[in-house]
Amino acid sequence: MATETTAMATDDTNATANAEATTLQATEAQADTSNATTDTQTEDSKGEDSTAENQPNDVDYNFTLPDGFTANEELAGELKVLAKENGLSQEAAQKFADLGVKMQQQQADAWQSQVDQWAEQVKADKELGGEKFDENISLAKQALDKFGGQELKDLLQSTGFGNHPAIVKAFYNIGKSVSNDTLVVSNGTSKGSDKSTASIMFPNMN
Repeated sequence: MATETTAMATDDTNATANAEATTLQATEAQADTSNATTDTQTEDSKGEDSTAENQPNDVDYNFTLPDGFTANEELAGELKVLAKENGLSQEAAQKFADLGVKMQQQQADAWQSQVDQWAEQVKADKELGGEKFDENISLAKQALDKFGGQELKDLLQSTGFGNHPAIVKAFYNIGKSVSNDTLVVSNGTSKGSDKSTASIMFPNMN
């Protein structure tokens, strides 16, 4: 009987020990889970704080342009909106503005090169060029003065199309067609065909 009692007591002790061990493991697992969750939240919080620190708050973008350039208010406004939406600093936004200016300057240079090329084509034209170039261009200028009007002259000069061979030749032919008559310009004075290249309508021919 004593032996059976001792065996039962031993079994109870082992069961209690196993239960306590299981409880301890569960507690440790919960603690690990809690720590992992806390660590994750902490890292997320740090990430949010870091992102927030990198975002400029209420940046008043002000773009600086080179001399000779005037800002297009509508496009500048769109750039400001994009810069703010993407969290750009003033310095980063200015770089985009500089890129826009560079592209615009390249386009202007390319167009001016085309205009200059047209001028060279006119000078090399068999009918317009050569020794009588100044005389021929003067005749075209007089025809433009008489029949074109100031609005057309301003348009040709501002766009550079006044240098286009087709335009120059058209007014030259008009001048020839009325060459037997006296061409009279708007101020009422007659103009001869000895006008120098420096004073003609097509400035890039000079």
